[in-house]
Amino acid sequence: MTSELNNAVRTGATIESGRFREVLGHYPTGVSIVTAEHEVAGRVGMTVGSFTSVSIDPPLVAFLPAKDSRSFPLIHETGRFCVSVLAADQQEVCRSFATRGADKFAAASWRTSPLGSPLLEDAVAWIDCEISTVIDAGDHWLVLGAVRGLGVERPVTPLMFFQGGYGRFSPRSLVLGVDDDLQGHLRFADLARPHLEQVARDCLVETHATAAASGQLIQLVWVGAGRGDDGLGRVGLRLPIRPPMGGLFVAWASAEAQAAWIAGAEMTDAGRDRYTRMLADIRDRGWVEIPDNDHMRRVEAAVVRLAADGRLPANQRALERELASYGSAYGELADVSSGRPPHGVSVPVFDSTGQVAFSIGAQGLHRGGAASPSECLRRLSSAAAALTDLIGGWTPEKTKKSIARH
Repeated sequence: MTSELNNAVRTGATIESGRFREVLGHYPTGVSIVTAEHEVAGRVGMTVGSFTSVSIDPPLVAFLPAKDSRSFPLIHETGRFCVSVLAADQQEVCRSFATRGADKFAAASWRTSPLGSPLLEDAVAWIDCEISTVIDAGDHWLVLGAVRGLGVERPVTPLMFFQGGYGRFSPRSLVLGVDDDLQGHLRFADLARPHLEQVARDCLVETHATAAASGQLIQLVWVGAGRGDDGLGRVGLRLPIRPPMGGLFVAWASAEAQAAWIAGAEMTDAGRDRYTRMLADIRDRGWVEIPDNDHMRRVEAAVVRLAADGRLPANQRALERELASYGSAYGELADVSSGRPPHGVSVPVFDSTGQVAFSIGAQGLHRGGAASPSECLRRLSSAAAALTDLIGGWTPEKTKKSIARH
């Protein structure tokens, strides 16, 4: 088998190494730590992005260490290894094991696996193996492991390696897609996060950043307020830009775009007039209020279910129904707030053309313990102004004066 693998490589076309890495980097891989207990060297471990299952009967797994690896020869000598699949919040552990000369186990808690190898605690899963076969595979070794034990340590999202960086995989059906301007959106998320964290702490609310792309709202950031909802399922969620959702992005768009947005919900002429006034109010005020009413609560409950398990088509259909119902009813409601504090508020961050680049907002203003809506809005408006300056944007003059008065 070794000669066949090497012959296959030699007879192929010449591929430049940089191009090889670039193209294969577009395929995401999980990140794992392979560990062993060496009789002389003690604990050894290495980061791998090539771990994979091979066979169910018999149970076999594999990973591919580089031939210049200093750790693998020691692992090979032990005849066994344990694979710990890293969780998305274990990037520091990953960096520690990828650094030569460092105390690789300093950033991780561990215990001994059934076969005697270090097993990293807080990992997603572990697989305990005996080395079955080591095959020459170009500048790497192909290591087959016979599985002797395995288990789920912590059922959370795994750490992924993709296009040269580490990140979190979100197992939802509505996530950021390849058609979106990912670099720009991720830059917005990085810039907004510290501002949102500050507002969340000061006002005891959930905060978020949202962008619009391909006719949908995309949740870029969600910052909790210690209420048990980390919002991880919401990051990457796509929601339709359909009345009344997305009004903040439409308010400064062309008249044609505003008309198309209003036409997205079935309603009477009176309802369409109310939506037209709503967009004008948003432009005048420079922010939008999300009312706390029964319709909004049903929409929010549908979003929570979708975030918890977006793979269920029934959850997606339920959200579509609630949005359609709310979109039609909103224009007819005499008092959408019913005198209660709003469910949330959102403010725009403008780009260099005076259009909305993304929005930042807060939710949970109606709950006990949260700051007053006016104080939360003041802090959000200040953050939005700072972010607009940071990305080289400008705020339309009328909106700027309204925000200053507020």
